[in-house]
Amino acid sequence: MRLDEMLKKVVDALRQNSDLAAADLEEAHAALKAIRNNLDRFDDVSPVLAVLLKQPYSASTQHAVTHRPAKDGYVLEFVGYGQSSEITVDHLKALPPGERRAIAASDEAMEKLLEEWNRIVRKGRLSKRDNARLLDISSLMCDRLMLIFNVVETALGGPLKDHYAAQRAVADFARHHNAQSSTRAA
Repeated sequence: MRLDEMLKKVVDALRQNSDLAAADLEEAHAALKAIRNNLDRFDDVSPVLAVLLKQPYSASTQHAVTHRPAKDGYVLEFVGYGQSSEITVDHLKALPPGERRAIAASDEAMEKLLEEWNRIVRKGRLSKRDNARLLDISSLMCDRLMLIFNVVETALGGPLKDHYAAQRAVADFARHHNAQSSTRAA
C-alpha cells in the first residue's frame, strides 16, 4: 500500500510539473508574439515621435534590423548589420514569471495605445493638446517597451544589441521628456 501511495504522489507531482511547464510555454509564446508586435508598433510611432521631440530621425537606421517569427512562432529572428540572431521561448522562460506575464499582457494594451495614437495623428494638423496627448501615449508605451528592450538586448549581441539600445534611448528620451513636461505644467 505504501508503494502505491508513493507512486501516486510521484505521478501527481509529474503531472503538476508538466501542467506548469505547458502554462509557462504558452505564456512565453504569448510574450514572444507581444515582443514582435510591440517592436512593429514602435517602428510605426517613431517618425512622429521624433518630430514631436524635435529629434533627428532616420528611416534607414530604423529599418536596419528586421524581425520575423520562425519555427511556428516559438522563435523571433532578427537580421541586420550582417548579423542574424534570435530570441527563443527559452529566453522568456528564464525571466521571472511577473515580467513574462507583463510582456505577454502588453500586447493588448499597446494595441489600444497605438489605436489612440493613430486616431490623433490622422487628424493631420495637430493642436498643442494633441501633441501633449501623443507624448502621454508615448510615455505609456515606453514603460512597456523597456521590459521588451531588456529581453531583446540581453538575447542579442553586437550590432543588433546596439540597434535596440538606440531604440531604447529614443523611448527613454520620450518618457523623460514627457515627465519633465508634466512636472513643468503642474
